[in-house]
Amino acid sequence: MRAIVAVLVGASAVLGPLASAMGASPELQIRDDPEAVELGDIADEAKTVVNSSIDDAAGGVVRYEFELSSPRSVEVVLRLLTANLDVFLEDAQGEVLGSGTELGRSDERLTLTLAAGSYVVRLESAGPVRYRLKLKVTEPVGEPVGTRTDPGTKTDPGTESDPGVPADLVEAWTSVLDVGASDDGAGYSRWAQFGSLTPVQFEVDGSSYDVILLAEIAGGLYLGLRRSLDTEFTLEIDGQQFVGSDSLVPAGLALRGTYWWPTNGVLSASLGSAADVSLSVGSDTLPERGAAPPGAWFSDVPDTHDGSTSFTLELNFDEADVEVTAGSMADALTVTGGSLGVVTEVSPAGKTWELTVTPDAAGDVTVSLNAPTDCVTAHAVCTADGRILRNTAQAVVQGTVDDDDPPASSADLSSLTVDGVSVAGFSAGVTEYQFGVDASVAQVTVSGVADEGAAVAYSGTDADRLTDGHQLGLSEGRNVVTVTVTAADGNTTKEYTVSINRGSEAPFGWSAGDDFDTLAAAGNKSADGLWSDGTTMWVSDDSYGNEKIFAYTLATKQRDPSKDIRVRQPGAFGDAHVRDIWSDGTTMWVANHFEAKLFAYTLAGGQRDPARDLNTDGAGGNEAPLGLWSDGTTMWVSDTHSKKIFAYTLADGQRDPGKDIDTDGTANTGPVGLWSDGTTMWVADSFDAKLYAFTLADGQRDPDRDFDTLSGHGHTLPWAIWSDGATMWVSGFLNDKIFAYNMPGNVDPGNADLSALTVDGVSVAGFSASIRWYQFGVDASVARVTVSGVADGAAAVAYSGTDADSVTDGHQVDLSEGRNNVRMTVTAADGRTRKGYTVSINRGSEAPYGWSAEDDFDTLAAADNRSVTGLWSDGTTMWVADDADGSERAYAYTLATKQRDPGKDIDLRKPSGDTHVRSIWSDGTTMWMGESHDAKLYAFTLADGQRDPGKDIDIGNQCPYGL
Repeated sequence: MRAIVAVLVGASAVLGPLASAMGASPELQIRDDPEAVELGDIADEAKTVVNSSIDDAAGGVVRYEFELSSPRSVEVVLRLLTANLDVFLEDAQGEVLGSGTELGRSDERLTLTLAAGSYVVRLESAGPVRYRLKLKVTEPVGEPVGTRTDPGTKTDPGTESDPGVPADLVEAWTSVLDVGASDDGAGYSRWAQFGSLTPVQFEVDGSSYDVILLAEIAGGLYLGLRRSLDTEFTLEIDGQQFVGSDSLVPAGLALRGTYWWPTNGVLSASLGSAADVSLSVGSDTLPERGAAPPGAWFSDVPDTHDGSTSFTLELNFDEADVEVTAGSMADALTVTGGSLGVVTEVSPAGKTWELTVTPDAAGDVTVSLNAPTDCVTAHAVCTADGRILRNTAQAVVQGTVDDDDPPASSADLSSLTVDGVSVAGFSAGVTEYQFGVDASVAQVTVSGVADEGAAVAYSGTDADRLTDGHQLGLSEGRNVVTVTVTAADGNTTKEYTVSINRGSEAPFGWSAGDDFDTLAAAGNKSADGLWSDGTTMWVSDDSYGNEKIFAYTLATKQRDPSKDIRVRQPGAFGDAHVRDIWSDGTTMWVANHFEAKLFAYTLAGGQRDPARDLNTDGAGGNEAPLGLWSDGTTMWVSDTHSKKIFAYTLADGQRDPGKDIDTDGTANTGPVGLWSDGTTMWVADSFDAKLYAFTLADGQRDPDRDFDTLSGHGHTLPWAIWSDGATMWVSGFLNDKIFAYNMPGNVDPGNADLSALTVDGVSVAGFSASIRWYQFGVDASVARVTVSGVADGAAAVAYSGTDADSVTDGHQVDLSEGRNNVRMTVTAADGRTRKGYTVSINRGSEAPYGWSAEDDFDTLAAADNRSVTGLWSDGTTMWVADDADGSERAYAYTLATKQRDPGKDIDLRKPSGDTHVRSIWSDGTTMWMGESHDAKLYAFTLADGQRDPGKDIDIGNQCPYGL
């Protein structure tokens, strides 16, 4: 049985791995009981945390012994279980004082007040399990149980402290890391879109921290936060601990909070599995830290070579401007099985290099960059300040088979054409392609050519078998052909996928023939911003080491590199996080997601023009600028975190809040790219795969002009947008394609709004044409209702389900107990524009514990009561606490009718701003509100809602929720 243990003992000690052979500290050596892990005296420790696992297939027993030098209340908590695990609390004589035996992965909790003495926590499982054990100690409540013994005879708690671990640690964050991988690392990266981390945010002293990167790259662990964490902390990953003051600063990571530790396999050895992550903070200020050594790795490495043809790969560094002692980068590289040709600096700061290698023969080719022992030896790779390359980077490209081997196993295509034209960017190693054709194209011919002896087959029916190749009849939208190659050996197969996207001529339709499918071949890995002058389309790219604005000819979609703008300058990292772009024809502004700033460049020469930089209002919420659009007078800047589009005067960069567009409260919760025709502002939403329309003059929603069919074309995470008035181009985040859609022009797309919605002749509460979903409850005695929707003009209304009485007007619905959904689809007079509405009629039950649906409060949404964090009623009025940002109040409703009574509202927002409202309770005179971040109950006078600080209650538990 293995039990790797990491223990955080309140403010005194962090204990390492439990295995003497691994060099565990003396405090962890097994003492009186070979099965017990001793935790010492925890009477004065607020919290003790153990992260561990039982790995035996048959399960096992683990025991933790602790002492109390004085009576205490102890809460035993088991959580983050991967399987069933039972817990028992025993006294020194082995008597069980309490237990937790919930089934499955449910948390276990038990609380007892214990006498001074020795105790054991015993864990039992029937199979492998990972777990987190917490012992929380508070002042005793009630008479203690347990047998008093003489504590202190077994261990001296004063000797348990590890001087290398910060004091006064409090756990601030726990998360689960699903370890993903890319060419350069393992773990989680929001930038590179690998791995996942849940949750990604935590709070310390009221400040929010967002984890952007937690990954092991080239022999080092990186932690990247959007905000600098300046207090001492310990990061723990599956029991391995990394202390903040031991970290170094990675020079090439353009974030405010950056930390690096040397590692070997902490995450790279866990690919595809999950890891428990936690972070605990102390009160000490983080000391000044040194710079991390540079690291290197190879990417874009081919799988194989043919023995003679040159191939390329890339060498990457995690910081800029590394130097080679007495030589060039080519001198520092070693190649076996081949020869090194051209070495080209791809990024201007030397972070990425492209290497051309020619094989000597059919064997494997190895390319290496060795870590030096000093910076004096010739060809050593170091930084200008003397930091040595920390790791040896190596890439191996496998050779081909010998001529005497059995039949070839190559299943590569050597060419791929559509209508006789080679597919853009074709390479035998790339297996997925897509491109668009005009709506007038009804058929294409797909042809793949494989190596000699290999067979090529196509999916689907050949529309013309007499013609060479595979003839494919095209439907509007995406048409997929799978080309399967079977090698000469008869066993090895490889599939290539070609998507031919046929365009539409309808308003808002996919104009697939105008797509940009040329980005991948140009090395343009991500399209984070778009802008065009009508001749050239500029596409910003934020992919790592590739930060540049690529230029293309708009008409042909072909590259025009002479107009590129490099946005990563040598030695400068302030403008590396490229998002959207906009230009007035002279200056190109580039949004920087992490600097609360728009960087300015001359459009003609691509040179920096700092005098025209625009600082966004970070303090006012525009801390993470994303989308840009301007009419030449006002610059609008979107911010997903604030759910808002901020307005600035372009000439002087001053705020113009009267022109802001607030997307919070609409469905547009993830505003990114912006474009306007001067009347309508379209806003891309990365969460909804949709472009939302707002009236530019007043910021009101204009849903008839939404682009809401993007996801139907496989277009997820829409990001940047730009239009010439006829076509709307839309990029995808971390996607090397730009989709094109037809603009609606001035043609009325058709009104598909409902003008009225009734149930049994009564208007549905809160009805609005722009609100698509409603629900309300009816008594258990109601067996049937009539739903009626009225549309404008010649629009048609259709209902889901069977009409129980087709003779009577409206749609009759027979109700089952519980939820009954009716969907209405409105089709506008144009025959194309459609809008759906859903009504949920919830029929109650008379059974004990049954859903009394008619007593539900369905009126909250209409009152803008967005969240419910607390309830209390005096029998006449129901108060509902709301913690939505900017809306912190106790909303009052008449209990009998569920209608608003705003005269009795209580404003719960603190003068300092954000209030973390939780539950509420009143004695009829005073209303107390739990504040989850202050460990306090705030008092208000119920009659008039005024603060009554004399009745505030300071409480011991840190996060009060229920009252």
